[in-house]
Amino acid sequence: MVNSLSPTDNAENIDYYIESLNWALLNIDKIKNIAISGPYGSVKSSVIQTFQRKNQINDFRFLNISLATFKEINTLT
Repeated sequence: MVNSLSPTDNAENIDYYIESLNWALLNIDKIKNIAISGPYGSVKSSVIQTFQRKNQINDFRFLNISLATFKEINTLT
């Protein structure tokens, strides 16, 4: 079975991360920045998308911004 590395909004076994994000966002007087880092395929985007889906009814507003840049490399020359 091959698993896709595409993000999902139904990630499993991430309750700790969801609870941590909730705590950080509810303590904005103490927390000013949140970073989620890890290598490719380490569920970063899925954690964010799952968190957003589970918190649609809260007063949180989400803005998704990608800082990725892609450069085409011509290997035929």
